[in-house]
Amino acid sequence: TSGCSAAMHSAIMHHTYSHCTIPHHMRPSLALTAAVHFALHSRNCYIQEVVRAFYYGWYGELVTDLPPLENGVIRAPDGPGLGLELLPDIARRPDAQVRRSNLD
Repeated sequence: TSGCSAAMHSAIMHHTYSHCTIPHHMRPSLALTAAVHFALHSRNCYIQEVVRAFYYGWYGELVTDLPPLENGVIRAPDGPGLGLELLPDIARRPDAQVRRSNLD
């Protein structure tokens, strides 16, 4: 199991044994934003790991908004869903890889 289901299972197990959950990420800004939403809705999460070099570097080159980070406190972006979108021209970047699924 991976993704949100595995993270929630882990958080529940940690809560059962009075341990805290600390989400971390090493993936692009969409994963950080999902982790922030998860952290804010976990009963036993007190810290969200953020890679500042990425946050203040290339993350902003991919999405419309990042989770606001001020004075060491991060929150979820405003708006529906995750609160951000991929930049409109991201698929045209020379370093972009576009994969399409044939699933209906």
